[in-house]
Amino acid sequence: MLLAGLPPSLKSVAALALTGHDRREIAYLLRLDDVTLRQRISTLGKRLRTAGLPVPEGLPGLGLNLAYGRIRDALLPALLREGGVFASHDPDGHLFIIRRTPDR
Repeated sequence: MLLAGLPPSLKSVAALALTGHDRREIAYLLRLDDVTLRQRISTLGKRLRTAGLPVPEGLPGLGLNLAYGRIRDALLPALLREGGVFASHDPDGHLFIIRRTPDR
């Protein structure tokens, strides 16, 4: 598996990208600035090409047989209700919301 051979910094970016997260979400979750994220995505693309694997266009997620439309419809009300920064789902379709916690 491709992810097993990656260093942790690239593995986390690849896993999030392959599960459908966008650049903003990945940057937030990993606390990366835009330059660092671009470098990691570039390095990931080079590794894929070196391994002879195609670079997924737009990294649309895993393409699992999930009801993406229904998931997205459920995310917005939950996001607004919970005061989240963004919401998404795991590969099994379970919803989750990321929100900031007040500084202590």
